Amino acid sequence: MKNLLAIISVFMILLAIFAPAGIMYAFLIHFTGQDYASIPYLLLFLILFCVIDIGVGTWIDSLLNAVKDRYKAFYTNTFLRTLLEWGGTLIVLSMLDFFMDGIEISLLMKVVITIIHGVTGLFLENIEMDEEEGRGLPPEVEADIQRLLQEESWTDCVKRIQAKYPEIPKSEIIRAVRSIHRQK
Repeated sequence: MKNLLAIISVFMILLAIFAPAGIMYAFLIHFTGQDYASIPYLLLFLILFCVIDIGVGTWIDSLLNAVKDRYKAFYTNTFLRTLLEWGGTLIVLSMLDFFMDGIEISLLMKVVITIIHGVTGLFLENIEMDEEEGRGLPPEVEADIQRLLQEESWTDCVKRIQAKYPEIPKSEIIRAVRSIHRQK
């Protein structure tokens, strides 16, 4: 019974996340006259697009973070990260369009969907960053974190800050270190 409840909960969360974007993309594809075999085929295309794009986006983020951790001098700004993620989204759309015979989307529509998808992602990232800004750590702790991140990896930084400030919960330290690490 608990497993069924967990599966239903995960399904509802995924539905809440993917439904608005999927509906918007479906209307966009339908009303611009793109060719597709049937509505279920279009829905399958959009579901696969969202799921595969999450995987590709996660892979790109992980790759950039690994390169940044390995080579301390490597700097990835938001523009480069966004450009790579948008390129990944366009590649996912093109590959799905190529392999699924029942749907044909023009290059212009792929670019429009990529731009909408990317701008939405940037908007959601900014909302997440705004929420993280209110972490409430004292300024001296944040200054220590910034100084340590220049010299050490973020995991070592968490350990050192936790040892220096044992009264601060580890979860708040991790959240602050990750946020500051992303910003640099």
